[in-house]
Amino acid sequence: MKPVQNEITGSLGVNPSIELKARLEQDRILGRVGGALMAKELNLEVSEKGVSGHVGGKNGFEVNLELKAGELSGFVGLEPLNLRGVDQVTGRLGNTLGGVDFISNQNGDSLRGRLGGIKGQTFTLELSGTPGWIGTLVAIIAFYAIEKHKN
Repeated sequence: MKPVQNEITGSLGVNPSIELKARLEQDRILGRVGGALMAKELNLEVSEKGVSGHVGGKNGFEVNLELKAGELSGFVGLEPLNLRGVDQVTGRLGNTLGGVDFISNQNGDSLRGRLGGIKGQTFTLELSGTPGWIGTLVAIIAFYAIEKHKN
């Protein structure tokens, strides 16, 4: 069976892994991160100016990222985020102390990446036509939603 166009599926981390499932519908990223017991809903808008929206319902958090000089920068919840690139994406979530670096590479419709260096968490996503930077952003938001945002 052929995957649905613009659908993002995969996981972040191992034992336990965080399930990722989202889709790009015109200018919106909609979906869910986390399994049945810890799921957080995604509802983000992509524009020429950046990405904004809400994750996780009434006890969730805001995402506000602005596109400046080819880099998305702003906040995911309370953490600053800087994201650079399209197919090969690099950046940092968080401040100097306690923050995590990330890197990902897109090969066709597959995206593989790592948050937090050698001992960090890996993520693997199938993109079905979605740009790699969007898949990387979904993985970073999932990490923040499950690991950092404890409401």
